[in-house]
Amino acid sequence: MGQLSSARRVATAVSLACATALIGAGSAGANVPLTRVSADPFTYGPAIDGAPVSHATEVEPDTFAHGSTVVGAFQVARVFDGGGVDVGVARSGDGGRTWSSSFMPGMTFSSGAASPFERVSDASVAFDARHSTWLVSSIPLLPSTTVPTVLFNRSFDDGRTWSNPVQMPPPAAKRVDLAKNWTVAEGKTLTFRWETFNVTNTPRFDVGGLQNPNVGNNSLATAAVFGVYSNTLNKPRLMEFALRFAF
Repeated sequence: MGQLSSARRVATAVSLACATALIGAGSAGANVPLTRVSADPFTYGPAIDGAPVSHATEVEPDTFAHGSTVVGAFQVARVFDGGGVDVGVARSGDGGRTWSSSFMPGMTFSSGAASPFERVSDASVAFDARHSTWLVSSIPLLPSTTVPTVLFNRSFDDGRTWSNPVQMPPPAAKRVDLAKNWTVAEGKTLTFRWETFNVTNTPRFDVGGLQNPNVGNNSLATAAVFGVYSNTLNKPRLMEFALRFAF
C-alpha cells in the first residue's frame, strides 16, 4: 500500500507539473501582440432601411494563401440584419509580417458606388494559379434584401489592386435568394441556395365578409359563426434547396 501511495504521489506531481507548463504556455501565447490590418472608414447611416449600421466593424473574414502572399476579405460596416456596406481586403506579400488594406470598388450605392445593390455579404477568396489571378466572390443584396447574382472582383497584380465586380451568373429574371457561395480556382463556383416562404409558418386569415358588419361570419344574424375566421390567404411554410456547380 505504501508503494501504491508513493506512485500516486509521483503521478500527481507529474500531472501538476504538466498543468503548470500548459498554463505557462497559454499565458505566453496570450502576450503575442495583435496587428491591425484594416479599419472601417465608412460613416453611412445611422441606418439602412431602418437597420442599424455598426460603424468600425469588419466581420466574417475569409483568407487564402499562395506562396508568401496572403489575402483576406471581409464585410465592412456591418448592417444589423445582414450584409455590410462594402467588402474590405487585407494583403500581405511576406507571409504575414507586413500588411496593406483596401476596399472593393463598385460594390454598393451605400459605399458611394454607382451600383444597384445596397449591401454585400459572404466574401470568399481563391487564387487561380493557371491565370495568376486572385478572386474574391461575394453576394450583393438589393434594397429588398434579395440576392439576384454573385459578384467577382479580380486582381491581376498579386492582390495589390482590384477590379470592379463582374456578375456571374447574369441577374436572374425572377426573384432568387442565394444563401452561401464558395469560390473554387480556375472558374469554378459552388453555390448553395435555400429559399423559404412563410418561414414562421404564420397564417394570414381571410377576413372576407368580416369587413362588412352585415355579411358572412360578421353578421349578427348568424351568432353561431360570428367572428369566426374560416379561410387563410397564404400557404403553409415552403422550403426549396438547390446546389449549383458552375464551371
